[in-house]
Amino acid sequence: MTDAPRQLAVSGQYGFPRPPGDWEHRMIRVFVDGDCKRGVVAYDADAGWVDVLRYDPVGGIMRLRGGFLVRRVHGKVRAVLP
Repeated sequence: MTDAPRQLAVSGQYGFPRPPGDWEHRMIRVFVDGDCKRGVVAYDADAGWVDVLRYDPVGGIMRLRGGFLVRRVHGKVRAVLP
């Protein structure tokens, strides 16, 4: 596995770079304290946080007023390309 950029955001929020088009076929895996997170929308490995989508009890993505609900997880972040 190869290390991914230290900061990334799916929509370019926070002024972070977006994944380049040639990465679309590759999945970036983001780990927080060794636990692989699903639904990552942004991360900052230097600051130690990951924003992940929130899911309801049956696994659907939670929405609020047309947007998605996210939660911030803190810890030691490592992002890798398989």
